Amino acid sequence: IADDMAKMARLDKQKIEAQKSFEVRKTYYDISLLDKFEHDLSVIKGNIEHLRDATLDFMKEGYAKKTDLMEVESKLSNVDRMLFEARANRELSYDFLSFLLDHKVASIKHVSLDTFDCKIPLANVLKRNRDIKKANLGYKIQDEMVDVTKSAFQPEVGAFVEYGSSDDTFLGHFQDHDRYTLGVQAKMNLFSGGSDYYKLQQEKLKRLKVKRQVELARKGITLKYKKITTEIANADKQVESLKKELELAETIYQNYQERYKEGLASINDVVIKQSNQIQKLLNLLKVQNLRNQKILEVYRLAY
Repeated sequence: IADDMAKMARLDKQKIEAQKSFEVRKTYYDISLLDKFEHDLSVIKGNIEHLRDATLDFMKEGYAKKTDLMEVESKLSNVDRMLFEARANRELSYDFLSFLLDHKVASIKHVSLDTFDCKIPLANVLKRNRDIKKANLGYKIQDEMVDVTKSAFQPEVGAFVEYGSSDDTFLGHFQDHDRYTLGVQAKMNLFSGGSDYYKLQQEKLKRLKVKRQVELARKGITLKYKKITTEIANADKQVESLKKELELAETIYQNYQERYKEGLASINDVVIKQSNQIQKLLNLLKVQNLRNQKILEVYRLAY
């Protein structure tokens, strides 16, 4: 039992280590995602700056108003704000990673967001999951406790040796009349049988409860695995759809930007299309981040 309790303590320690590993891995993907987001925002910022330059040229020629320029600069300021937030969050992520690894981290090797996937079978998750391991170990310990309690019903068996003499007179010939007696003796406690029986039934009931906990642990992990993998599959479809929507939004924006230069669209139309493009980018970032977290949750279930 003591060995099993030590194993239980090691499982608790391993779970803490696994949580740290999860946080490190998650931070790597957070930084990679933020870098990708910053890159896309920088491209959008460059497009808005080109639009601002075009608006300034139109103002010189009398084809654009001050309010047109203000709309463009307002959108540019909004993108600058998002860039600042992305960089601040990335810096915070680096600080957190440095804390986890206990040394300064200034840069990382970026991980691929598109190829990041989870292909761990349910059987492997159930085999590796530490909560299930702890439940199984708990059942083993309780089973051993039943055996220990049962021992109260067993007789205590032991060997004995007696040495004596038939001459018990003072200063007599003790050794001339000595004897050895060897045998086996058994002791049975007849008076605590009722309480021992009650204790045994209690331990059996505890074992039954622990067995039920093992079953519930397996069912709970299975349900969680299926829920997470379903959410990942849904997120995959959303990412695929949002990428196409973002590509379309960018094409529409470029089209309206050219139409504005030709005097066929207002600056307000262009800004609206630009806002739509940014919103699609934000939606994609949100879903990608959610997908990464769900994939990492499956890894956490399995380790």
